Amino acid sequence: MSGSQIPAVRSWMKANYQSAATATPVTGRSLKVWDGPQSEDTSFDQLSISAASRTVEPFTLRGGFSAAGSLREMATVDLVLTAFGAGGEEPEVVLERAYQWLALIEATTDADPTLGGLVDVAWLSESTDATDMQPQGWVVEITAR
Repeated sequence: MSGSQIPAVRSWMKANYQSAATATPVTGRSLKVWDGPQSEDTSFDQLSISAASRTVEPFTLRGGFSAAGSLREMATVDLVLTAFGAGGEEPEVVLERAYQWLALIEATTDADPTLGGLVDVAWLSESTDATDMQPQGWVVEITAR
């Protein structure tokens, strides 16, 4: 079995999500994509390619046609998107912007669901959001996978 595709997938996500966010800013804010923990800087919104988990199972084509020891890797990568309120923005405005960023990330994934040929198919399967008031203003965090 070859090594895990997760490192290459994370690299694809970082490069392509950052490129899409740079090309399509949302309501005047920029988005910085991190492979790992986010920055403490709240002057821009942030997307963190967070935890990854994988499952490996034996793989056999119908009729038994496959190489001996063939395995299929299935991975889940958590994304944490954080939008920061700026200049007294209301929480609804920050929440809307966070979901606009999430829609951009989803559209980028849908435009190339093989992530450059690294996987059979990728998609965002679920997301949850939380809104909180911090000293710098409203913060919305969306966790997606």
